[in-house]
Amino acid sequence: MRYYILGILLCLFSQATFAVGQEADTNTPSLSGITLTIDSLENQLMNSATHEKASIYLQIAYLYRNINKNRSAEYCRLAIKSGADTKKSVAISEAYHLLADFYKNNQVADSALYYLQLAVDRAAVESKSQQEAIVATYQLDKQVKRQSNKKLELFSRVVLGMLAIFVLLLFVVVLRHFKANRSLRDKMNESEGNMKLIKVQTTEFKHRVEMEVGNQIEPLNVQLTNARQRDLDLKKKLKQLEESDYLKNAFLGSMSHDIRTPLNGILGFSSLLQTELAVMGNAQLYEYSSNIEQSGTQLTNLLDNIIDISSIEANMVEVEWKLEVFSKIVKEVEENYVKRAKDKGLVFKVKIDPKLPKLKVDGVKLTKVINLLVDNAVKFTETGFVTINTAFNHQKNIAVIQIKDTGPGIEPDTLKALLASFQYGQQGKAQIYQGKGIGLTLAHRFVSLMGGDFFITSTPDSGTTVTLAIPCDGKQPETTDATPSTEFERATLAAAPQLGQISIFIVEDDRMNRLVLEKMLKATGKITLAEDGDDALTKIEQAHNQGTVFQVMLFDMQLPAPWDGITLMKTVKERIPEYKTVPFIVQTAFAMSGDKDHYISSGFDDYISKPISKTELFTIIQKQLLLKK
Repeated sequence: MRYYILGILLCLFSQATFAVGQEADTNTPSLSGITLTIDSLENQLMNSATHEKASIYLQIAYLYRNINKNRSAEYCRLAIKSGADTKKSVAISEAYHLLADFYKNNQVADSALYYLQLAVDRAAVESKSQQEAIVATYQLDKQVKRQSNKKLELFSRVVLGMLAIFVLLLFVVVLRHFKANRSLRDKMNESEGNMKLIKVQTTEFKHRVEMEVGNQIEPLNVQLTNARQRDLDLKKKLKQLEESDYLKNAFLGSMSHDIRTPLNGILGFSSLLQTELAVMGNAQLYEYSSNIEQSGTQLTNLLDNIIDISSIEANMVEVEWKLEVFSKIVKEVEENYVKRAKDKGLVFKVKIDPKLPKLKVDGVKLTKVINLLVDNAVKFTETGFVTINTAFNHQKNIAVIQIKDTGPGIEPDTLKALLASFQYGQQGKAQIYQGKGIGLTLAHRFVSLMGGDFFITSTPDSGTTVTLAIPCDGKQPETTDATPSTEFERATLAAAPQLGQISIFIVEDDRMNRLVLEKMLKATGKITLAEDGDDALTKIEQAHNQGTVFQVMLFDMQLPAPWDGITLMKTVKERIPEYKTVPFIVQTAFAMSGDKDHYISSGFDDYISKPISKTELFTIIQKQLLLKK
């Protein structure tokens, strides 16, 4: 049966091959074209991949079929081999058919049947493989669909479960939200009611408070208005007091200047007159001139005291703290009053504690305090003694100074008044103390400024004791009376240029004072005078053109307009630079607190106030010449 079927297939194959051959013969291209095609395909074999070679071998076999059957069979075998290596089933089947046709044409039936059988088996295997592949694909698809259905079913169940849970949660949330909104709505309604109630109560309370506050504020407004009015009144009074204080200080400054200017002439000429009378030996006239000088000095001291107290009341006094040797201060006071006390027949004694340390005080003010107290004691004591005793209190670290006299004493009421103001005793023996109140008050205030204490004990007809307690700074006690500073001053003054060999230029607009200064300083050397700023500049420039530079410049402060001492001093230094190393001394009747500092800071080297002491002026000139040397 098998061979019968193969015979039928062989006949059918032969007819098909014959038909194809006829068709091919009718469409066969030229031999040259086939040869070119074969060459092209063989070239492709060299560059083609392995899986492509089976198809190329088969194409070459077809082309050789009509021109070289052996070559065609050879390429069929190469196609079968290449197709087996690359699993190209189609190429193998076609190659089997070509080989069957080749052997049939060569009358080799067995080989033709063999290759035909291989082609049929190959087709059956491919058909079965395709069927099995289809069945396997179907089974795989079925299994995939089954698994997909299971997953889909499981997913659906999960989704349904989650949806059920979501719906349940949504229901719970909606229910709770509904309840919360309902509760919130109830609370809001309740709060709204409470707010309305509170608003009503607040309005009522506010109304009551406004009424009560209004009732209470009305008297407060009246008090505030009165307070504001009192404040305005106080400010007006304060302004009036400030203006009054300013006017008082201005008046005192003007009065001081106007009094000191003629006093300078009086005291200057009285001092010059004493010198001439002493040379002449006229004792009576010498005493007269001495009395004139003493009276002028008392007037100057009184004027100084008034200005000092006014400055203290105006808070214009500054304490210049320095370490001072107390023995030096006491000895200066002793030198001032020992002769006066002796002339009155009084015993004048001074006792200094050697254990006293240096005092950190304002030396100028402390000296003035002791001078004031000793001056009162000598002035008002007619018989007996005046003593100055000092001691050091180790426990309290204070220096104690005691001035004691055997004068008439002071009534208690008068004593209180003296310490409080400028009042004087108005009856009895206290009338003798006319003028003493100013000195005591000034001394008390100076001691207070230095942080000390001031005590007075007085018994009428028995005398007065004034005690000062001054804080110490704890430095080592004094060991010698002559301190290094004192020795230095003596040495430097001795080394200063000798008077009689210097040239002094004086600017003074007052004729009397100009004459006094000329007479005072005539022994110093050459004196040149000028009465105003223009006159001074002319003479200074003329002297400079002749090669002369004055050694000392003594300028008054208040000069005829447009000049003053400061402007003139600065102009001279600017025009002639050599004068920047020359001492400029201001001599002026302006002696208020702060005047000296103002002039020194403005460029002057030193200061002396009118009325001018000849000794003090000579000392200042010598000191400045030494400093500028």
